[in-house]
Amino acid sequence: MLNLTDYFSKAYVLNLDICPERWEAFQLRAEKAGVTGFERYRAIEGDKSPHPHWWRAGNGSWGCLMTHLRLAQDALMDGLESYLVFEDDACFSPNFAGRLPKVMREVQSLKKGWDMLYLGGQHLYKETSPPWNYAGTKHLLRCNNVNRTHAMAVNARFMVKFAQHIIHAPDYIGAEDDLHIDHQLGEIHRSIVTLASEPWLCGQAGGPSNVNGQDKPEEWWNDTGRGEDL
Repeated sequence: MLNLTDYFSKAYVLNLDICPERWEAFQLRAEKAGVTGFERYRAIEGDKSPHPHWWRAGNGSWGCLMTHLRLAQDALMDGLESYLVFEDDACFSPNFAGRLPKVMREVQSLKKGWDMLYLGGQHLYKETSPPWNYAGTKHLLRCNNVNRTHAMAVNARFMVKFAQHIIHAPDYIGAEDDLHIDHQLGEIHRSIVTLASEPWLCGQAGGPSNVNGQDKPEEWWNDTGRGEDL
């Protein structure tokens, strides 16, 4: 079994109290993938703790934002060196347990360190700002803008800025469109060391979304549109 705490101080799975079946399903997927070392983290239900008037993206996305904010704050209070967070619809690649150690060896070898690491996601603006192979690594991309929050890690040196950035209200108030946490994070990725596994180690399982309630298929977003090493 691969123990995630061999690579991160903590590994959390965000799960709403009203969705115990999603927690059970995640545990089954993890067991099948040979993954251990994670714990459930109680997610905030936006309908019970609704958004302020300036938030335009709905209670589901507000609960998601507040959960990630509280988790970052807890990590800061606990003095964690890093944490990995899965949303409970994350699913694993067939070779996850074999590939993660290779990815993490490269991450740990980087002289400039790292701020965020995505094990799953969606590269945005690939046509104009694609990710690129980073620092001679075989399993990592350096990223300009990653969407989705179902499988990502935050390093200690970025935790304060992470918490401040995702709750910076003027960005949401002044936006032309409704912003979610992943859109807000995308705006800062270019200016920090944002890494991604290549190809993705995690996708999103199919089923209803906790954010918008829509039923969706399993998604992996493996097309990177990768650029040159800059």
